[in-house]
Amino acid sequence: MSSWSDTKPRQVQSSCSPADYPRTSKRPCFPGLLNLLERVLDEMNISSVVLASYWPLEGVDGVDETLSMLNAQNLNTIVIGPGPTFRVPVTTLLRSSGISEEQNTSDIRLDMQDFRFDIAKSDSSLALKTAAFDFTYVSKLNYFCETETCFAFIPNMERQLMFWDSQHLTISGIEWFGKILADIPQLQAEFLDSNKHERMKNN
Repeated sequence: MSSWSDTKPRQVQSSCSPADYPRTSKRPCFPGLLNLLERVLDEMNISSVVLASYWPLEGVDGVDETLSMLNAQNLNTIVIGPGPTFRVPVTTLLRSSGISEEQNTSDIRLDMQDFRFDIAKSDSSLALKTAAFDFTYVSKLNYFCETETCFAFIPNMERQLMFWDSQHLTISGIEWFGKILADIPQLQAEFLDSNKHERMKNN
């Protein structure tokens, strides 16, 4: 009998977006972040920065100063937008929809109405903020979702779950999305150009 595969990566994470902003009834996110970034950039030879988060709406609202500072430092900045974040674990959504672990998974989708917050709004707002500085924006949502539904399983991989909880990718999901990122020209130029990295080491 086959069952769903949800191999989990080890991870350390923060629920904050990369910005210094207050949160409702919680500790503030990254107080003093801009000063810390400036110190790091003064001490290290960095030419590119990637910002990634699950991007709650309050985090998108608070990211302007981070983007402005990176622009002032003339850094090549790549922003990876929010992906799906569901209100409950994906396996719970699947089982509550009557989907069994024996079913063929190629056509199974999850409804955007099960998102924890308005991720489409977060995605579009962050894209506009990024475009204002002419930074590269990767809409993660566009790769994981089509119209009003999102992948529950890795395309063309039977029973390989995309998420092991409500938002975090399985190892198979990471590998799938990693291949997508590797094909984006701006990321290829920054992170897959071995000659560029050799030049940076010699500077």
